Amino acid sequence: MLCVLPLPSPARAAPAPALVQPALVQCPTPGCNTPLRPGRVAAHLLRCPVLAEIRRQEAQTWFVRGVNTGEGGEDEPEEPLTMEAASLLEASLERRSGTLWHAPASSALPDGLGVNERKRERHRLQRRAIAEQLAELGALGRGRCIVELGAGNGELSLALAEAHRDAVRSDTLVLLDQGSKPKGRSGHGRLAADTALEGHFASVTRLKVGLEHVDLAALREEVAPSSSGLVVLAKHLCGAASDYALRASVAASVAASADPLELLLATCCHHRCSWRDFVNRPSLRSAGLADGFGAAEFERLCRVSSRGVNAQESTVRADVGRRAKDVLDEARAEYLRSHGFEARLRPEHFCRRERDAGERTTRRQAKA
Repeated sequence: MLCVLPLPSPARAAPAPALVQPALVQCPTPGCNTPLRPGRVAAHLLRCPVLAEIRRQEAQTWFVRGVNTGEGGEDEPEEPLTMEAASLLEASLERRSGTLWHAPASSALPDGLGVNERKRERHRLQRRAIAEQLAELGALGRGRCIVELGAGNGELSLALAEAHRDAVRSDTLVLLDQGSKPKGRSGHGRLAADTALEGHFASVTRLKVGLEHVDLAALREEVAPSSSGLVVLAKHLCGAASDYALRASVAASVAASADPLELLLATCCHHRCSWRDFVNRPSLRSAGLADGFGAAEFERLCRVSSRGVNAQESTVRADVGRRAKDVLDEARAEYLRSHGFEARLRPEHFCRRERDAGERTTRRQAKA
């Protein structure tokens, strides 16, 4: 008889306790979002590339933190306007008369172009128009210091150089952008024009810095101390960045009152303007748009401006959006006039989705 006895089950080892991972924290440097263990923060700060870049900038004579931002005071609105107040504001815009600077226009792009081709052609036409207006101002040549704001890949300056080769040979060029220089076309990147620019201008300098922190007069003194004047240009300075540019230019004109200063901006993205940073609040308050015009009314005005981005839309709704853009740009031009500039608005249209309808050309004459 065969007896089968059950084998004893092997003893099971107790599961190892799970390791508790400490919660990660972010690098405290603004703009650096590196996740770190709490005990590694101090070591990371010793080699944090963003912090090193900030310290390099702060060591420059032309870097003044927040120098071109607003004066503070009234904060952004905590709550939007009521529907009734918003309707009254829009009705005030609809009743406004006078020149419509952001007027509807037909497309200047040829038919038969693909989406990417249309985009490239649109930007090419915009760059050419800015170059032509600078030439009309007599702002090129004679050893000027040209500063392109929000320069990106530098193609605006390249278009300027290719259109007026002889005029810019004696000029100094500064490319100023808060982002790094584009390194190539991979990953939707753009190829920087810096190498090509070096053969056109007397010298080319690229700086990575936010426009809100730049003293243009000190920058000119460091890069081109013997220059005969300052030229500031930009295409697509979104929202509050245009206000930073205006403050920076006014401050530079005061610092070097005997030298000419020319400024040309293609305004863009009015819906991204900031009440804190806008250069001319008093003009908006006196425009008759609303009683007690303040931060909430300004926010609504900027939101309404987004209705006017289609240059070919001819509707009352689109015109109200265009009037909102006009109010903002007219206040900016008045700000420049109050500081001794000869300022004017000039419309340019190049595409169906026309996001930079108002080109503002401003000029301050040299004093005798």
